[in-house]
Amino acid sequence: MFAIVTWGSSTCVPIVDEVSADGQKVTVSLVDPPSADGEEKACTADLAARASVGGIPEGVDPTKDVEFVVTVGDITDDVDLDGNSALTGTPGSSTEYAPSAGWFDDDGAVLLTWGSSTCPPIVEGVEEQPGGATVTFATEDGVCTMDMVPRATVLGFGNDDSDDDAADDGEFVLTLVGGNLDGTVSVMRG
Repeated sequence: MFAIVTWGSSTCVPIVDEVSADGQKVTVSLVDPPSADGEEKACTADLAARASVGGIPEGVDPTKDVEFVVTVGDITDDVDLDGNSALTGTPGSSTEYAPSAGWFDDDGAVLLTWGSSTCPPIVEGVEEQPGGATVTFATEDGVCTMDMVPRATVLGFGNDDSDDDAADDGEFVLTLVGGNLDGTVSVMRG
């Protein structure tokens, strides 16, 4: 899986429309989410980091460098990602539905979890400590659909006690608490 972080309304996260690959070059287009009634969707006027997720196409080797070309509306940009030998999945194969996380900025990471599309994780708090952070999630009391989808949660870090960025301090482990997500996840370097 991959996550593309954009900035805009927290209630109108772009969705991945098309993904294709030519060797190690992945082309992705993002579109505005559809509304339930076919009308233009109303979005909040906040400015937040939000993550759109998609699957890596078959034939792309994530252990080698990958170039992403991303189009959102009239804007196209590209980014080169270093290969990572720790990535053991094969594009197009099934998943174990285990959580994973990766840095997108010096002080920001995307956490990928799997679960109901109608009950995404809600972060109650992030408490940083040396070598990681504890992320506490709210526990849902309502009814959730029984589908299984990837859910991206953007996490911000900014421990004021250090001049170093969280992404540059070596291994960084997230301890997940609550929201049926209890466990630990190492944040991968991009």
